[in-house]
Amino acid sequence: MYPSLWQILIILGIFLLLFGHKRIREFGKSLGEALRDFKKGLEEKPDTSENNQTLSSTENSTNPQAPSSSTPSEKTK
Repeated sequence: MYPSLWQILIILGIFLLLFGHKRIREFGKSLGEALRDFKKGLEEKPDTSENNQTLSSTENSTNPQAPSSSTPSEKTK
């Protein structure tokens, strides 16, 4: 059994009375932005090989304690 047009209008009227038009407008705006960002995220297909190369090069340059090819005992000699 589906709700009739009058039942939907009554529910929308109660919803409007409870929350007010400003909150409903803000909710709609934030929901629209979230959906837009979600669709944009789905459309972007990152290339994993480029991301991995960029990630590894930035980790080595920013991490001062990055492992090196020599062992600590070799550095002290």
